[in-house]
Amino acid sequence: MGGFLKAKDKISPFETVVNNERYTANVPQNAKRHIYFLGNSVSYGLRVKDDETIESKLQEILNDKYEFSFIVIKYEKYEQTKIKLSNINKNKL
Repeated sequence: MGGFLKAKDKISPFETVVNNERYTANVPQNAKRHIYFLGNSVSYGLRVKDDETIESKLQEILNDKYEFSFIVIKYEKYEQTKIKLSNINKNKL
């Protein structure tokens, strides 16, 4: 088992988590670059709405400034991210 925590999928008026990824608002469909946030409850946006997280606010700024060329992705726990990062296509970084 490795001692890794895995969040349950959750959809609520405040928080959406699917496959250990917290929802980021206004993500463009065909962005060429990805920004990954790793961290604990502070970077996760504990107790704030999906569209109020650091990642969603950064996504909004990047959409305006760089014409939808970035996707901001947040993984809930660093321990899980170590596993996920091994699956990321290095060409996307």
